[in-house]
Amino acid sequence: MQDYPKQLADLVKEHWNEREFVKARSNEKDSEARNGLPCDAILKHLIAICFEASLLRDEDRPVRFRLMLRNPEQFTRNEDSASGLQHLVFAHPLSLEANKLRRLAQAAPFDRALIGVRANQEGHLEIWGIIHSSSDWRRALEGGRCLSNPLPTSLVVSVIDPAHMSLAKGSALICGLVAGKLSVKSPMGVFVADASNGATSVEDDLFELHEQARRAAQKPWSRLNPSLVRTIRQSLGLRLISAIRNGRHGGTILIVPSRIAQRPATLDRYVRVKYRFSASASQRRFYDLLLRLMNTLAESHGAIHGPEMVVGWDEYATSVDPTVIEIDEALSEQAHLLAGMAAADGAVVLARPLGIVGFGGEICGRLKHVNVVSRALDREGSRVAVEATSGVGTRHRSVYRLCNALPAASAIVVSQDGGVRIVRQVDGKLTYWEQLPGDVFGLPARVIVPSQNFHTPFPTADLSENGVKKRTDRLATLGRV
Repeated sequence: MQDYPKQLADLVKEHWNEREFVKARSNEKDSEARNGLPCDAILKHLIAICFEASLLRDEDRPVRFRLMLRNPEQFTRNEDSASGLQHLVFAHPLSLEANKLRRLAQAAPFDRALIGVRANQEGHLEIWGIIHSSSDWRRALEGGRCLSNPLPTSLVVSVIDPAHMSLAKGSALICGLVAGKLSVKSPMGVFVADASNGATSVEDDLFELHEQARRAAQKPWSRLNPSLVRTIRQSLGLRLISAIRNGRHGGTILIVPSRIAQRPATLDRYVRVKYRFSASASQRRFYDLLLRLMNTLAESHGAIHGPEMVVGWDEYATSVDPTVIEIDEALSEQAHLLAGMAAADGAVVLARPLGIVGFGGEICGRLKHVNVVSRALDREGSRVAVEATSGVGTRHRSVYRLCNALPAASAIVVSQDGGVRIVRQVDGKLTYWEQLPGDVFGLPARVIVPSQNFHTPFPTADLSENGVKKRTDRLATLGRV
C-alpha cells in the first residue's frame, strides 16, 4: 500500500525552494519563503489528517476545503488590505483532527475561505480560525479577466474529493494526488504550445493587422506586449475548458487547417461534420474580436499614457474601458457557445485561424489505428513517456487516429470526470499533455508514479522574461514593434 502522506511530503520538501515558488510573492523576503515548512513529522502528520478528512462525508456531501499552515500573527494589516484576506481567530483553538475539519469545511466554503492551522509551542497542530480569501482566485484561474492577488507563501492544502488533494506554496501549485496518481505541477499554458501548430503564425498575423491600424490611427496608440495575444488566447482556452467541465458532459474540440476545412470532400476523409455552418464572417468572430480588443487596448491606454506605454495582461485585466469590457464579455460568450456545441454527440470542429466549422463531428473509423502515444513531460513535448492506447476510451482513441492521420490537426478532449488531454504531433510523434481531473488550479500537471525518481527539473514557463524578450526581439526584426 502506498504511503501517500510521506510521498506528498517528500515532493513538497523537494520542490519548496524552486525559484518559481520563492518568487511567488515579491513582497515577502526570500528567507521567509524558504523557511515556511514545519519539521518532517509535523508536515507528514498534517497531510495524513487532510488525506483522512478527504475520505469522510458530511451528511452525504463530499468534504472539500482549503487549509493554510500559517500563524495568525504573520498576517499584517497591510497584507490583509492588499490581498483581500480577512483572518478571524477563534477564542479557543481546536486540535487538528479529520472530523473537526469535516465539520468546519461547511463553514469555510472552498471557493472563498481557508481553515487556518498552526503548530503550537508543544509541537501539536491546531486549528486557530478562518481565513476569508474571496473567490477572485478561482475566476482568474478559469480564464476570467479579473486579477487575483497571490496568497502568502505558506503551505496550502486543498482537499477536493476522496483521495484527491493538492499542495501549494501560497498560490503556486507544487504537487497533488488524484486517483492514486502523484503529480508535480508543470507551469505550462493550457493550450500547451497553443495546441496548435499554427499558433505563432496566427499571432503574427494579428500583430501585423494591429500594427497597420496603429500606424493609420489619428491619435497615438500605446504598444502591446508581444505576449499579450498568447496570454489572452490561453485564457480563452481556460474559459472554454471550464465551461465544458461545468456542464459535466465532456466534449471534444478538433482544430484543423483551413485548407482542409474549406474543402468538405477532403474534410470528410477525416471527420464528418453533421451540423456544418455555411461560410460567413460570423465563423471568424473569435479572430475579429481579438483584433478589435488589441486595437481598443492600444487606443484607450494611448489616450491616457501616450505611445511609449507597453500594454500587457495587467492592463487588460484591470481596464474599465466600456469597449474592452464589452469585447471581453463577447469572448466569454464565444467560449460558452462552443461548450454548448460540445454537449451534443460528436466533436466541435474549428478551422485555424479561430474559425467555427460546425459540430457533431464524427471521426472516420477507417483511419489507421494507433497503438501507442507519447505523454509529454515538458511544455514543448521534447521529453515524453510512451504509453499504450488501450487504457483510454473510444473518444480518446478516435482523436489519436485523427491527429495521427492529419499531422497539422490538434485536439482538446475533456472527459466527463473533468480530465483534459491536449493532443497533437510533435516532430512526427503523436503526443498529449494532460490536465488532471478536478485540478482547481487550472494548470496541466506532470503525472508521476510513486516509484519514480522525483528529481526532475521544472520546464521553463511560457511567459518568462527571457521568452518575452526573445519574442520582442523577433518582432522588432520584422518591424512590428
